[in-house]
Amino acid sequence: MGFRSNTLISPADLRQYILPWHKRFASMAHEKGLPYFLHSCGNIEKIMDDLINDVSIDGKHSFEDAIIPVNEFQEKYSDRIACLGGMDMNFLASSSPEEIRQRTRWLIETCGVRGRYAIGSGNSIPNYIPVDNYLAMVDEALECQ
Repeated sequence: MGFRSNTLISPADLRQYILPWHKRFASMAHEKGLPYFLHSCGNIEKIMDDLINDVSIDGKHSFEDAIIPVNEFQEKYSDRIACLGGMDMNFLASSSPEEIRQRTRWLIETCGVRGRYAIGSGNSIPNYIPVDNYLAMVDEALECQ
């Protein structure tokens, strides 16, 4: 629904054309006793209250440090929804396995202790992510249990 600096279409148009569908899907999930998690890339800050209060999302996935780091998002919204992921993809692609282990520990120690958090990648894992980097994140997350 967004790109780096804003929503893809106006917040008003999202509210009129897109969010009613998400509200319907969230309602269907909730009727079955299931949570409704939203995956959305980009900067969707202008519609976050709509997503939480009207659509009734239970959690959000996809975080990019250049937009809002997951720890800042969680600090702002964790009393209302869960945060899923947060390991920035640029960091995951360009850092050493040890740096990724340190960042994974930091995310778990910072976000995990607040609750409503699940460690993971900031987005889907593309083929340019070094396998050793991905495995360092997963291994460190398991070590922190």
